[in-house]
Amino acid sequence: MEIKDSVGIGPRGIDRRTPTSSTSTPARTSRPDPGTGTDRVEISGRSKEMAKAAEAAHSATDLRQEKIEAIRQKIASNTYEVPSEKVAHKMILEFLEELV
Repeated sequence: MEIKDSVGIGPRGIDRRTPTSSTSTPARTSRPDPGTGTDRVEISGRSKEMAKAAEAAHSATDLRQEKIEAIRQKIASNTYEVPSEKVAHKMILEFLEELV
């Protein structure tokens, strides 16, 4: 059986203890070994990349949340300073994009 669409496979959906091939061959399952009665699954290289990307996105969300919380604390204590040069730069860029 060949799995063509790997959407939905995340870092928690892959058993990392299963030995996998390092090539980019399509994921497939083999028939049970008559001697052991177990199935074996090989995860494709593309699926591994997707799982790695999902893990990175999840950890980035955590870092972003920390940054948001730090800014909230600065605002609450009246110590947050708006970077005026960055605001002006962004305003000019948005204006120029509207012209195009």
